[in-house]
Amino acid sequence: MNQRKFAIAASLLCAVSLLVNMPANAADDFDAALKHAGRPADDSARDALDHPAETLRLAGIKPGMKVADVLAGDGYYSELLSYIVGPKGHVYLINNLAFDNWSQPALKNRLSGDRFANVTHETVDLNDMKLPAASLDAVLLVKVYHDMYWVDTTVARAQARRRLIADRSFGQGGTWKSRCRRIAPH
Repeated sequence: MNQRKFAIAASLLCAVSLLVNMPANAADDFDAALKHAGRPADDSARDALDHPAETLRLAGIKPGMKVADVLAGDGYYSELLSYIVGPKGHVYLINNLAFDNWSQPALKNRLSGDRFANVTHETVDLNDMKLPAASLDAVLLVKVYHDMYWVDTTVARAQARRRLIADRSFGQGGTWKSRCRRIAPH
């Protein structure tokens, strides 16, 4: 009798554990962001190559977070971040002048019509971003870390990263996520 009760309890515990720990590829906020109505058709084609849901899941982005998308280009990830962080979160789409110019007209088209109330586009000198102390939960750099030479020829990538951290732009427990390569499909 005790063995039977133990087997039932163990089975229930396993079932609950499976339900609580859903696999990362299950439908969630990340997948919903990819299917959001109004996303440019070109973005859906890019999704197949870049696997943005996996990237943002790995970065630990959650509703309510404040995230800087540094060297965001045309705002592809910034738009997805906007949907994921939701109305209580905020996204800083940060480019330098070179990236803003390179990203036209796609950036202008993406930002037209005030579609994203929780996204602020800033064109900054990467040496002096003037981010308020402890204002960010995460900083995202996707396929651009190698472009940090745009900062200037005397500042190394590591120095630029340390500057972001030293400026205390991160809140406690902030996340730095950099991805320069494609994620291979499974």
